[in-house]
Amino acid sequence: MEEVEAKFLTDLPVPFRIPSSSYSLPTSLTPAGLQQLVSQQTGQTQPLIFTLHNTLLTGPLQEHMTQLHLSAETLLEIWYSLALPMPQTTASISCPDWVSGCEFLGEDEVVATDYAGNLMVCRDGQIVFTEALHPYPIKALAVTGERGGLIGTGGKDGTLKISGYSGGELELKAEGKLGSIEVLAWNPSGAMVASGQYSGEVHISSINFEETAMLTKASKRQKLHGFSLHTQHLSLPHTDSITGLLWPELEILYTAAQDHSVVVWDISREAAVFTYTAPRAIQSLAVAGKMLACGLENGQIKIVDERTSQTIATLVSTAWIRTLKWHKNCLLSGDEAGDLKIWDLRTTSPLESENKHSDKILALASSGDLAVTGGADCCLQFHSFQN
Repeated sequence: MEEVEAKFLTDLPVPFRIPSSSYSLPTSLTPAGLQQLVSQQTGQTQPLIFTLHNTLLTGPLQEHMTQLHLSAETLLEIWYSLALPMPQTTASISCPDWVSGCEFLGEDEVVATDYAGNLMVCRDGQIVFTEALHPYPIKALAVTGERGGLIGTGGKDGTLKISGYSGGELELKAEGKLGSIEVLAWNPSGAMVASGQYSGEVHISSINFEETAMLTKASKRQKLHGFSLHTQHLSLPHTDSITGLLWPELEILYTAAQDHSVVVWDISREAAVFTYTAPRAIQSLAVAGKMLACGLENGQIKIVDERTSQTIATLVSTAWIRTLKWHKNCLLSGDEAGDLKIWDLRTTSPLESENKHSDKILALASSGDLAVTGGADCCLQFHSFQN
């Protein structure tokens, strides 16, 4: 049996490290064998992923050595890190209609919306508050922890509503007619909210907090008028429905649309600073630093480096990608088949995949060791990564 010399490297803390001296390994060794070797040396049993030349190891060493043109005389440097296992579903809630959105409201509460126009607040896997907020399906939900916590909702009725939730009560603070809303995003300060329209337009709504402060002793009707919205239209070049909207920096807004394009917009200069054109309609968008993940209707996920405009990876699924979220060093996706998948950018196939919903997943949120999904099966599910 042919062998090769290898050493193991990791950024994990001391309990996970093995001596840096080299090991003679059979070239037929698989990731399962590498896992067993590291576990024997460290006493740690948590699942690991292994990479060679920044390529995820999924088969025997010899297979990857051939692909990378490495000879048996090469000293292999095998990096390993903790794998992100598929989370365990801890609770499932039946909702009145399709679940269209879910977001964390602080550490222990989750806000969700549905196609019946309801807004729900959940705690410990149970609904603790429900209100019929819109007369038509709510398509967009965004939550900010700034300004005491605000909830933005919008949908088929064309109305943007800004609400506050506290002490088990929901207070409508402002609203405005903008057209059919598909997605929403707060800016980091919580003073402005962007709305992406079915028409392809993007609007920025500013909230007049100062006027509200002056009217704190006024009636509820006057408060609502004081907490006013001032909306402007951005001249973005989208020609079809907006499907992705992210506002990670005060002056930078990311938009994605079914016209195959992503635009990074400098709001202060009112100019596009980056544009990416995908091969198919974009259905979802996630951003981490300068790395864009675009979920397409053909099941692919395009990973694009904004700094170089290069597509650095194409992840391949079997169903339309409905929603994406970065979670730690991995990417989570929910798709048309109801599958929740965990991706590592070093391989085109998912690390983990499990059918969580009996119909398409429309909503996905994560925070810490928790994730929440909602779907067209009218279910809101809670998942834990701790196990």
